Amino acid sequence: MTYKVDSTNVDVDRILDYASDKWTQGKTQGTSKTRQSDVVRTEESWIYDIVKSVHIPWGFKLSSIEPVQITRYAESDYYDYHIDGDGVTPIKAQGTIYHGKTRKVSMSILLNDDFRGGEFEFYPNIKLMPKTGDAIIFPSYILHRVAPVTRGTRYSLVAWMIGDPCV
Repeated sequence: MTYKVDSTNVDVDRILDYASDKWTQGKTQGTSKTRQSDVVRTEESWIYDIVKSVHIPWGFKLSSIEPVQITRYAESDYYDYHIDGDGVTPIKAQGTIYHGKTRKVSMSILLNDDFRGGEFEFYPNIKLMPKTGDAIIFPSYILHRVAPVTRGTRYSLVAWMIGDPCV
């Protein structure tokens, strides 16, 4: 499901300027071959405000948002098929917002569209190429990926909404 985010809430230049000197290599809990990208994790309130401005269309009971991630995919970077959470298994992290919580809803807001490749794909063959400011919102248990970028650099703002397990 894609939604256009209110463009007054997305200051792409400010987001990328904020991230400019904070990039680290993106990691996964599995093998490092599933992902090649750089990330910045943040809890800046003005970035959370962007995420909070997007309407979540389902009736999930959500309690909070994990630290938001700004992601940079350079040429040849990708993120292979994965799920962000199963809606049942608690997140393995310390901190009060995580206590017994699980990822329920994932969101990716595209911060630019001047690149090639890098399509957002749901398994088995649903390809999305949103425009700058579009948000892709989906239940965290859906298998998805970012295809390899073939030209330029792809930037996105990624968020995960969490809550009590769906049991």
